[in-house]
Amino acid sequence: MSEISFHDLSSASAEQRASLLKRAEADLSVFVEKVRPILEAVRTEGDAALLRFVRDLDKADVAAGSLKVSEAEFDAAFGKVDKDVIDSIRFGITNIRHFHEEQRPETMWLKEVRPGAVALYVPRGKGAFPSVTMMTSVPAVIAGVPQIAIVTPPTADGSVDAATLVAARFAGVETVYKCGGAHAVAAVAYG
Repeated sequence: MSEISFHDLSSASAEQRASLLKRAEADLSVFVEKVRPILEAVRTEGDAALLRFVRDLDKADVAAGSLKVSEAEFDAAFGKVDKDVIDSIRFGITNIRHFHEEQRPETMWLKEVRPGAVALYVPRGKGAFPSVTMMTSVPAVIAGVPQIAIVTPPTADGSVDAATLVAARFAGVETVYKCGGAHAVAAVAYG
């Protein structure tokens, strides 16, 4: 087990502070070179490339007309999630909503410009993360963003994690796409 070390920044030298505050450095050029052809393919080929990458990289079978989660899929998700989990999601969203509503500033003289649309990435790796859906969707809804879309890797059968859909519905997000990774980010960036 590793030990936790404590540092007093007020007595540290500038060099020590810089060293402590520096984020881990990584050479991202390898990743950029791997992602660049994916971005370019989605930009130039559109949905054809996106579907190819969903099949090849997400390892999922998603038909051209079903990239967007349907209303029926949203409705069916509630039957696939345990009632206690649904209650927990509802409770979590209530708390997250309260937290972010308290962060809203009082009416001020400044003019706030909000984005017209946001895309939220909900990862899937060794599991599902409906909590990410909750923690990203609720602030966007409270901010009044008019168009909110979630992209998340589908399962092998082309479906989206049911708890993620329940969380999206409770948060107020009705647009979810079945794609993940760089190809999903490219799709929402390029349209």
